[in-house]
Amino acid sequence: MISQKKGYGNRVWEVDLLRGILILFVVFDHVMFDIGAMFADSFSTPLGIRISDWAAGYVFESSAFGRWRSVTHDFFIGSFVILSGVSVSFSKNNALRGLKMSVWAVGLSVAMLFYGEITQDKSVWMNFNVLHVLALSILLWSLLDWLKTDGDWIFLIAVLAIAVGSYFNMENEINLVASQGQKQWTRDLVFWLVNNNRVSKLSPGDYLPFLPYFGWFLAGALAGRAIYKSPRSIMGYEATPCVRPFCFCGRHSLFIYFASQVLAVGLLYLIVEVWGWL
Repeated sequence: MISQKKGYGNRVWEVDLLRGILILFVVFDHVMFDIGAMFADSFSTPLGIRISDWAAGYVFESSAFGRWRSVTHDFFIGSFVILSGVSVSFSKNNALRGLKMSVWAVGLSVAMLFYGEITQDKSVWMNFNVLHVLALSILLWSLLDWLKTDGDWIFLIAVLAIAVGSYFNMENEINLVASQGQKQWTRDLVFWLVNNNRVSKLSPGDYLPFLPYFGWFLAGALAGRAIYKSPRSIMGYEATPCVRPFCFCGRHSLFIYFASQVLAVGLLYLIVEVWGWL
């Protein structure tokens, strides 16, 4: 391991940097959803309609820009989950962190449920997305850590989670093409566990299946254990000024996740619904 120079603190800033870049992508993706889906029918000016159509092309992957999303979205989300796993490997009080994140996740679901009821738009419901996946993953990791589970067993759980989740993800896509809406047996299982057709009704606003992402989370945690023998950066030097803003975003990714969405929805409501500027 590269030695850490004295006085540089204990932040593993390289993880913060990567997580900060990824959370900015998540924010951008959510803002595009707000413009292209949530407020799509509210734009009334020619400029507003063009912006909404451009965002819709991205969200629904019907444009060249949207096809870029189809390639990068899962990669960015998966990378964010893996980095979150790396973080828990050298963090303290993971159980408390998991409980706090669970409260935020439930709060998000309740808020979007009320918003959907008020606006009569159930497409905004978010009953199980990346926040719920991370909260549950952190709690389960805390349990495994408390039980002092051997790394080999954790590796096996990770492999099984990735394999099962990937199978159902592929199976669901095949079923969507072959059945044209016929009921699949996975619809009546716990919808959040694997990718299945039921999510179109229960979490249409944003959805991320627990599997295979729990497996990727565990893979990140195991990698963190192997790479970071102590909670210190392996870079050997401080973060340079040009990357510190991204590190800041990475350190406060949960707050940015919520604040950006509240700010985006609030501003769009004022600009589009109240003032009619777009």
